[in-house]
Amino acid sequence: MTDTAPTPLKALVLSLIWPIYVPSFFASTALNALTIMLPLYVLSVTGSAAFAATVVGVFGLGQMLVGVPAGVAVARFGDNRVALCALTSLVLVVLGFAFLESRFAFIVLAFALGAMTGAWQMARLNYMTEATAVENRGRAFSISAGLQRTGWLIGPVAGGLIADLAGFRMMFLVIAAAYLTAIIFVLRFSRHDPGRRDPGSASMRVWAVAKDNRHTLLTAGPAIAGLKVLRASRTLILPLWGAHIGLSPSEIGLVFGITSIIDMLMFYPAGMMVDHFGRRSVLVPAIVLMGSAVGLLGFTHDLTGFALLSLLGALGNGFSTGINMTLGGDFAPPDRRGEFLGLWRLIGELGTGAGPFVISALVGTSGIAFAGVAVAGIGATALGFVIFLLPEPLVRK
Repeated sequence: MTDTAPTPLKALVLSLIWPIYVPSFFASTALNALTIMLPLYVLSVTGSAAFAATVVGVFGLGQMLVGVPAGVAVARFGDNRVALCALTSLVLVVLGFAFLESRFAFIVLAFALGAMTGAWQMARLNYMTEATAVENRGRAFSISAGLQRTGWLIGPVAGGLIADLAGFRMMFLVIAAAYLTAIIFVLRFSRHDPGRRDPGSASMRVWAVAKDNRHTLLTAGPAIAGLKVLRASRTLILPLWGAHIGLSPSEIGLVFGITSIIDMLMFYPAGMMVDHFGRRSVLVPAIVLMGSAVGLLGFTHDLTGFALLSLLGALGNGFSTGINMTLGGDFAPPDRRGEFLGLWRLIGELGTGAGPFVISALVGTSGIAFAGVAVAGIGATALGFVIFLLPEPLVRK
């Protein structure tokens, strides 16, 4: 719960358009292009699908490890400063990808990309949690996530076309420009958050929050971590499988862009379900659909089958629009919001960080199709946590 008073949804959305929604759109368009095209770029340079999966895993590792430090930084320095620092760093990281091609550089840059993406998302999450109440949080967060998912319509398609027509270097330069645009909007419209000065060490504050909220973190956390594994695998295994069956980067990007229309259109229905029927109402179909999309890979061998599985995964992802941020805001204690959200992101990003490493090992030893089946099994475990253990924050009077 939060101490934020309810605000009419329309007024709330209007207040979030310029400081949050618009920069999130540009940043997510850039990230979504990178998510699909980066493993293909690494594959084209190194010739190794397993190493491409490892690079994506390092990206997830960066997101995972930055969770708690970013939460502490947001509490100490304010979300506005953290957001600007993260976005500026992302511009530099993407420029690094444009001009460096060694395996060592790929690993370092992928870690920095994940860390700075996580810091930006942490700052945005804290900003929106403070601005919303539980009664309208699901829709407010789903609108944010829906606008980000619009980046799935633009990012992969544009990234694939630019890579095919002008090369990967030009693609990275365009992505850097998108992050730079997000910086301009944050500088112009985001309110100044001075942070706070608390006595005691940051580690002691984080430990106290973990102890006080251990039941929530140990029951809701694994469910979100499993969902994150499915999301990470969907955007890693599917592109690698597309390349395996002979599809070009532009074809893969086009399929992801088109199927993401479904993902994008789901944002408000998902938010309505979250705010009216509870958080579980979207988690169950999301996990089932995304798990099916990666688990059935071995039955597809052409563009049509690839597109159908991509559509299934996009629909599942659409159901989960904004749910991670919504639950984090629901459970965060108002007096230690930054520290809790850091822990929340740490647990959730365990899936983003560990999933691709598991996939990399499975791809290298057993093949891409078997990796999809294994990930579907992880999704089934997460589904058990959702059904039997996840606390439901939405309690109607």
